[in-house]
Amino acid sequence: MKPKIKTTITYSIIAIAIALAISHGTVISAGQNESCTTIRPGPDWTCRNGGWYPPGYPAQDGPAPERSLEGVWLVTLTPRNCATGDPIPTAAFEALYTFHKDSTMLVSFRNNSLTLERTAAHGLWRRDRGWNHYSFKFIHIRRNVSTGAFAGKQEGEGTLVLSDSGDEFTTDGSTSGFDGNGNPGPGGCSTSAGTRFQFES
Repeated sequence: MKPKIKTTITYSIIAIAIALAISHGTVISAGQNESCTTIRPGPDWTCRNGGWYPPGYPAQDGPAPERSLEGVWLVTLTPRNCATGDPIPTAAFEALYTFHKDSTMLVSFRNNSLTLERTAAHGLWRRDRGWNHYSFKFIHIRRNVSTGAFAGKQEGEGTLVLSDSGDEFTTDGSTSGFDGNGNPGPGGCSTSAGTRFQFES
């Protein structure tokens, strides 16, 4: 191979290597500076709270605070009409929610009926996006008060938004009932407001 051609090929290889290094360095630098460790999906995407968000996605100003659902919460649930969304404040009742570090949860309700009572509910929770949006799902067992017989189960699920302080939340949820044979029965919809239970008020 002639020296001139060989030199040209060598310079071309070096130029390609430099371009790749610069590109890679930009991705890594952007990931480190903006707390995103993956490649930007598109030129207009924004890194916030460790994730990439598309153009037009609502922004949360400032860094993500250290907040968590973990702990015990005093909760008031208000049933609502599933079709219209209208709340039924006269049917509101209290509950205790406990969110564990391992993403399990425990729920205790007050509103047993005259004919049925239910166990505490056991469930799961997870963080969905950002630092304050969560989902949860739980289940409890029901029994007939007079006979003690198994009367089916009820499942509940919903979405939860944690407040800026980290000491209040609101939810939008629904329930599904099942009889003793597992057949679907009446369900319901509700909203709730929770306040963190603390040593000092």
